Amino acid sequence: MGTVRPRPDQIQALMEKGPVGPIVMVNLLKFRETAAYEADKPEASQNLTGRQAYKRYSAEVVKYLGEVGASLVWRGNQSVVVIGNDDQQGMRCSACAIRHAKHFSRWR
Repeated sequence: MGTVRPRPDQIQALMEKGPVGPIVMVNLLKFRETAAYEADKPEASQNLTGRQAYKRYSAEVVKYLGEVGASLVWRGNQSVVVIGNDDQQGMRCSACAIRHAKHFSRWR
């Protein structure tokens, strides 16, 4: 399971060519059985599940959203896959509204 992050050139294209108004960022999350931390991180010895680690992370992100011109619109558990594969069952989903694409560059 990998992490997908936008490249700098993709962020730049969004800011230059993206919509003029608000955008919505959708996150589809699937968690590891055990969270993966680098050995030198304090959390590495805590034996957190991926879901527990994300809960900690998301609590901090929600505080940060207002600072970057964003807000949490919705989050919840996916209950049905309409278009996709069986391996996409059980995902956590969230949607954040961002006032303008230019604010996306501050999302790091």
